[in-house]
Amino acid sequence: MSFEPTTYTSKEITLALINDALLAKQAWRLVHHKESLFCRVFKAKFFPHCSIMEASDTTLGSYAWSSILKGRDVLNKGARWRVGCGESIGVWNDAWLPSLGYPRVLSNLVTSLEDMKVIDLIDPVSKQWDEGLLQGLFSFQEVELIMSIPLRRTYIDDKLIWPYTSSGNYTVKSEALPVKRNLRRRKIIEEDTCDHCKSSAESEFHALWECSTLVLAWNSVPELWLHHDQNAQTMLELIKLIHDEGKDVNLLAMILWTVWNRRNKLRTTNEDYPVSQVSINAKQALTEYHQANQVVTLQSLVRTRARVNWSPPPAENFKVNFDGATFKEIRMAGLGVMIRNSLGQLIASLSELVNLPYSSDIVEAMAAARAIYFAQEIGLNSFILEGDFEAVIKCLRSDDDSFSPFGHTLAAAKATTETYCCISFPIFVDLVTLLLTA
Repeated sequence: MSFEPTTYTSKEITLALINDALLAKQAWRLVHHKESLFCRVFKAKFFPHCSIMEASDTTLGSYAWSSILKGRDVLNKGARWRVGCGESIGVWNDAWLPSLGYPRVLSNLVTSLEDMKVIDLIDPVSKQWDEGLLQGLFSFQEVELIMSIPLRRTYIDDKLIWPYTSSGNYTVKSEALPVKRNLRRRKIIEEDTCDHCKSSAESEFHALWECSTLVLAWNSVPELWLHHDQNAQTMLELIKLIHDEGKDVNLLAMILWTVWNRRNKLRTTNEDYPVSQVSINAKQALTEYHQANQVVTLQSLVRTRARVNWSPPPAENFKVNFDGATFKEIRMAGLGVMIRNSLGQLIASLSELVNLPYSSDIVEAMAAARAIYFAQEIGLNSFILEGDFEAVIKCLRSDDDSFSPFGHTLAAAKATTETYCCISFPIFVDLVTLLLTA
């Protein structure tokens, strides 16, 4: 007896992806909404003595519980631990390294240290990584990754986050792109090798940027060439690099769309679509879009935007400005703080070098947190905090628990203030202000 292999239509594959993503969202709720009725009911019955991530399947489980476990499998393969105190994270088995490709330790497990937690790698006195211990346990690359994770001196819970969104929160749309890695993860297909280069797994980043067969397409767009020392590991990092270098983000978006459109046409039709046509078609489509909508590119908006000048705080108040900088050649970051009074006079300033974190966003958050601590150290009871990184300011303004890579850094700083209220948040102005009353 012979069996024909199962095949799936594009519609069936998309529905399967959406179904798994929705189940993963329910599992995510069980991880992070422990006080909800939904969590209390399922925990009491299926995982009373552990978390949903550690729960085992059971023959007594309902169909709903079995479905949620499928969603948990999605989280297990994609979620990462954000290191706080480190007591909840297993060194050898959990995904906690700041690398999308290799988030788990690959170095050989040391006998008798099977149950080692990340907290055991932290010096209990200095509250910093024990570099000597790290060098004795892990490879050079892993030590560098671990040292790039900033630690807090105060107790902060470890948190499971989703590294594929800027917020760190799991969303259904973050799992919707049907590349082969996602399809294999959901057991829709058995292998995830890219159909074009035949050498790497097809992730979202690979399909749109990394694939060697796309070199001609991207090389034909000098407007988007990055500096030789710039390297992106995710789509978010790529977009940020393009933006930070003042290049045309709209053109990037159109080429990415054209690359994806070409990829799908090659899979579903017999039509030839030379890679050399990607940039030509993308630029033509972008021109037509601009003409039809009379829009202005992001770069022209930046060039024509009025310069924002520093303004003094109200009488009898203080303004605390912060900024961060990275020095990749020495693997360090700089934190800068300046405090002025209502006359614009400099009251105090601070500059510090710290280990280079794995993300420039974290540097800005560390600078903001250091500014809050510094203002309190010199005895300020109230002050205006001002910076130019919108994501950090939004996080400070929000009362919600942040899942971003730097959320716990800002949460620890905010916890040192008793009250907190917003003064202003101009939409089209770089500088935003917050009033913090300690």
